[in-house]
Amino acid sequence: MSAPKKFRSFELRKVRNGSVRIHGKTYRPEERWLKYDGRLDGMVMAFGIYDYAHDFVSLWGTAEAYNAKTEEESKRLWPGPECVNGKFSWGCWRKA
Repeated sequence: MSAPKKFRSFELRKVRNGSVRIHGKTYRPEERWLKYDGRLDGMVMAFGIYDYAHDFVSLWGTAEAYNAKTEEESKRLWPGPECVNGKFSWGCWRKA
């Protein structure tokens, strides 16, 4: 699978204590719709990095879904634990 064009790159990072470090900066999930409950802690997730924005990154999904070799495998692995009640509640992670 190829990265969507809107992203400059993707970074795989382990979520620790509700945050990730990417390029020396710490990001935390935006809790506009749902308070972060720690369910992603310890998991390696894929984050999209934008060319035009440096104050946030976008949670894409699990590393397994990102590294899927086929479209069928990707669909089987996504959505994952990042979706709560069918919603992608923590898609935006802001610089802490």
